[in-house]
Amino acid sequence: MDEDFFNNKLIESFEQMLDNRDYKYYDPEDLCEILEFYIEVNDSEYAKRALDYAEKMHPDNLEIKIKKIEYLLSISELKRAGKLIQEIKDLASQEIDYLLVQARYWGLKNMPRKAIRFYEEALDIDDEETDFICNCIGNEYLNLDEVHSALIAFKRALKFNPENDYSFYSIIQCYEEIHDPDDCIAFLTDFIEDNPYSEVSWLQMGMLYNHKKKYDEAINAFDYVIAINPNSISGHTYKAIALEELGQYSLAIETLEETLQYD
Repeated sequence: MDEDFFNNKLIESFEQMLDNRDYKYYDPEDLCEILEFYIEVNDSEYAKRALDYAEKMHPDNLEIKIKKIEYLLSISELKRAGKLIQEIKDLASQEIDYLLVQARYWGLKNMPRKAIRFYEEALDIDDEETDFICNCIGNEYLNLDEVHSALIAFKRALKFNPENDYSFYSIIQCYEEIHDPDDCIAFLTDFIEDNPYSEVSWLQMGMLYNHKKKYDEAINAFDYVIAINPNSISGHTYKAIALEELGQYSLAIETLEETLQYD
């Protein structure tokens, strides 16, 4: 999580106000940010205090009501969350955050297809959170054991944001579940073409080649890992395994000895 997220002066100001039992005006946007912080860090006590303060200050604000649904979902109060979802339906039906809490609500109710429908509606409204929403869709497809559909969603997320590690490793997981290392290597090859300095991609490719007993190709991949990150213990260790399989024991030992200075 972003370091600035934890060093938020707005949070410090709010907590200082509570400690001093003061009263300070906050606009709805600030209160939503405060609520989001406490929900994200799973501090239900302070989330409740922030919510009570927000509701007293802005009792009719729609964004705060949506944040209340998020809070209720975070503490597994599904019945209360569902009631509030219905109460604000007419006012909030086109709000991106409302669609996302609806999707999460149905996901928690073990109704993945309904969750997916709301996530897809959210995608139609706002493409700024495409990677996050597509990852959520992928997770719901995994809950349905529809791995190929999940794979499509995770790939869409990664295409939108190539630096999203969650999307990347979810794709690798999907390929593992469908036992398709060749397609996984093809995916990694395409990804590396656009992201040649992706250490994790070269490492995954080398591990796949090791698994397929294509040790020369594996060593080539691990050499790229080490070139990108000379301190990579994984790169050195897996390269040594490939060298050992090829009977090159002296080189394997030498490669392992190089890791001693890093660990």
